[in-house]
Amino acid sequence: MEMATDRTGKKALEFVLEDMQGRMHKLKDYLGGWTLLVFHRHLG
Repeated sequence: MEMATDRTGKKALEFVLEDMQGRMHKLKDYLGGWTLLVFHRHLG
């Protein structure tokens, strides 16, 4: 497993995620505002 590096104060890396309804969300779609990302491990 690759260790994460501290990116505090740096631009976020671009990525795309699919939500539970199948819609795709690109980080750049939220450019210009505050965005809170919450990641959790799905236990299923």
